Amino acid sequence: MRLDYSGSTFVIVGNWNPHILNEAWIRKNLLDSPLEPVNMAFKGGGDIAGSGFHVSNIAAMFRNVALAVSSDRLELNLIHSNDFGDIEDCVQRLCHCQPNTLVSAYGVNLTYIRDGISKELINSFTADPLSEMSFTQNHRYAIHLDGITTNIAIELNKIENKSAIAFNFHFKIDDLSELIPRIDEFPIVTLNEKAVQWVSEQYGLRLES
Repeated sequence: MRLDYSGSTFVIVGNWNPHILNEAWIRKNLLDSPLEPVNMAFKGGGDIAGSGFHVSNIAAMFRNVALAVSSDRLELNLIHSNDFGDIEDCVQRLCHCQPNTLVSAYGVNLTYIRDGISKELINSFTADPLSEMSFTQNHRYAIHLDGITTNIAIELNKIENKSAIAFNFHFKIDDLSELIPRIDEFPIVTLNEKAVQWVSEQYGLRLES
């Protein structure tokens, strides 16, 4: 199974002002050079060119990160590689330039996909043969994975002939100042390793970490 970039996000829940997001602000606060390219998409819907993402709120794409902001959440996606450091660098810069933003939680969402219906997954849910499977099956777990609140969703989609496993690592925070120490304690690469290990132990499947 491989990482689905568009389905893997870093989300900060809070009171955000989407209207501050523009090219000048991004270059000043999130990038090192005023010459670095920034591709904007605006409220009302649109595609971020080259990313494969469609957004209904103000959004931007720069470096390896797509960033979307609405009034109640800020969301970052990787675009073309699994260098999670790109997201963590952006989050740290956001914490420094928006320290007074009211927040309540953040989550790391990692989604893995593969072509075809995974027999390892379907056999764990039902004794019925694959031919008797309904068009789509969804299964959800809520567990504590090494002390982290983790929601796991598994989807077997017979129509699209795909299997997916999505992990949501959920962290409650009361202030943005708590976010950087949490990331230091639980970097995304570590959460990714935990997801890979859990799937291997539970289903014998190999995920590309």
